[in-house]
Amino acid sequence: MFLCSSFIVHAECTNEEREKLLEQANNIVVNFEADLNANKFNFYLYNLTSDLYVIINNEIDEKTVYGNNVSGVYTFSTDDIDNQRTYSIKIYANTNNCSGKFLTSKLVKKGIINKFAKEEVCNGIEEYYYCNSVLDTPITISDEMVYKNIENYKNQSNVNLNNKKSNNIMFLIKKYWYFLVIILAIICVIFFIKLINKKKSKLM
Repeated sequence: MFLCSSFIVHAECTNEEREKLLEQANNIVVNFEADLNANKFNFYLYNLTSDLYVIINNEIDEKTVYGNNVSGVYTFSTDDIDNQRTYSIKIYANTNNCSGKFLTSKLVKKGIINKFAKEEVCNGIEEYYYCNSVLDTPITISDEMVYKNIENYKNQSNVNLNNKKSNNIMFLIKKYWYFLVIILAIICVIFFIKLINKKKSKLM
């Protein structure tokens, strides 16, 4: 029995191989982009090699993606535009010696498409939080309060704009006062010359 028995030796995942796989894993890039026209978010995962696979989890569902089934970039779309969610991307080895070994993980947040951003009331104040196209957190106040806050912001912005214009005019006057003095002096000289010429013409 001893002579007939055989021994199977399994290769181990070496530190060198693991470091190379980890370098590939760290090179993976993930992000969400909002498609405002289609009212959806597009997920993109770049640089997934055939030596790796990932498990994408958003606490509701989970999907596994193998690099040898992906060409260039892996993408999917979601029409969940009203909830902020964090997606966990766990990256594993997919080689003979290191198959299934966990390497690292990444997190990517999906925002919320703001329904108020497309409304006319937000025209010209897209920088205001309640008029941002994509939000990091949901709006927790009523629609009525949102509109009220937007109007208050617009009114305050107009006041600030008018004050800024006034301050700019005063700044220019203070900075270039000598030009004003020269211009006034020239006007006065021209006026007096015309006045003198007029008197001379009457005397003649």
